Amino acid sequence: LHSFPTRRSSDLEEFGFTHPKKHEIRLDDIFVYPAITIQDPSTDKSTKIGGKALFEHVLKVRYVFLRGTDLCGKTSILKTLFKNFYESTALVPVLLSGEAITSGQPESFLRTVWAAVRSQYSEEAVELFKQLPEERRVLLVDDWQKARLRPGVLHELLTFAKSYFGTIAISTSSIIQIGRAHV
Repeated sequence: LHSFPTRRSSDLEEFGFTHPKKHEIRLDDIFVYPAITIQDPSTDKSTKIGGKALFEHVLKVRYVFLRGTDLCGKTSILKTLFKNFYESTALVPVLLSGEAITSGQPESFLRTVWAAVRSQYSEEAVELFKQLPEERRVLLVDDWQKARLRPGVLHELLTFAKSYFGTIAISTSSIIQIGRAHV
């Protein structure tokens, strides 16, 4: 599916857990998609989905916020979505931490994205990522609430991100930090 460089697994899959019968335990060994409640902001209607239906939902709607309490598994969901996008589609995901988003300026944000591409793929992948059509780029942001920017700045940054990425999934523990930024 991919002509894109091979991704590096590093912190996307490794946890440091061990088991007497398996040398290294990876996310795939223990992750099960949780049941998720989908809320449609335009109708206030909610629907429960489970299993890999979350991945299919993100593929379909393209822009989602995942909200949940700390330590409920949002990071594991994003890492699994990353793997699903990379292995099951021609889309190219990049995973950012909200802490890495330190400026609302598009140029600064893109430098952060490119640094993540460099870390998760390779140096040569950066130029290839820049050349991809926007519909092939996937942005995954973990802990959006840790981007210490005002809600209005986050909204503008998200609007810019939607012009650069065809699919966006963002995790947050606080709906307040989303502000006016609805995807």
